[in-house]
Amino acid sequence: MDPLRIGLVFVSVFLGLRLAGVLMGRLERALAPVSRGVGVPAGLLAVGVLEPRLAHGALSRLLREGEVTERHVVAYSLVSWPFRFAAMYLRLGIFPLALGALGMVGAAYLAMVFVPSLVGLAIGMAMVRGLSWPQLDAAPHERTLAALRQALGVTARYAAFEAVFYGLSLLGVSIPLGWLPLSPTAVAVLAAASARPSLGVMAAGPALANGLITPVETLAALLMGRLVYMTVYEFPRSTVQFYASYYPARTAMRILMYTAGIMYPTTVLLVVGLMFMGR
Repeated sequence: MDPLRIGLVFVSVFLGLRLAGVLMGRLERALAPVSRGVGVPAGLLAVGVLEPRLAHGALSRLLREGEVTERHVVAYSLVSWPFRFAAMYLRLGIFPLALGALGMVGAAYLAMVFVPSLVGLAIGMAMVRGLSWPQLDAAPHERTLAALRQALGVTARYAAFEAVFYGLSLLGVSIPLGWLPLSPTAVAVLAAASARPSLGVMAAGPALANGLITPVETLAALLMGRLVYMTVYEFPRSTVQFYASYYPARTAMRILMYTAGIMYPTTVLLVVGLMFMGR
């Protein structure tokens, strides 16, 4: 269990409630044309880019009050997926890391990891058709005490899930990789990416530069490692906790099913295509 991560959840929610309004006006105006194209209110889309917790906090409140339906929530989650994904990769520095370490192979990798979110965007836009949205205030100017209460509530639910998955992690997870049709160097890159995708990029850089791994193997290893990371770490330890902190179990499960149902088949097809190319 990581107290620092739990503390960061509280700080980010609290500060987001207090400070998100500073940039909301400008970002909302900038995203207005995109908002009309994807069918989601610009304010909700803008705050979702700045701080997804605030957007889902607003939607969860409207869902409880009957102002929006489960379809609104799922559609928004899918439509906002590529925007959240891009913002996250910018914050984490993965864009410059991949391009700097891998060059054009890094650009291809970034394009491929964006494919599932773009598929989600297309499905979400189809779901949005015919929906009407209430007046939304996704970034309310809360008083300090109200912001503290909301931040503490979200953090408490997050900490409960953190405790559960920390207990499960004590059992240990071992994933044998020797059976994969990849070179030993590519398997090493896959293993690094399984621990954290950015580590896989770092491991692949010198191997690719020294000719120890081909571009196709690099992409396949990074994508397979990312799948392992998402399955073992990201989904159970982050994504499940995130949505369950805001929505009823049925709604959270539906969002997760759509996300997994898009991400896994799309990524597997990309890997299979790469493996076929590398034969």
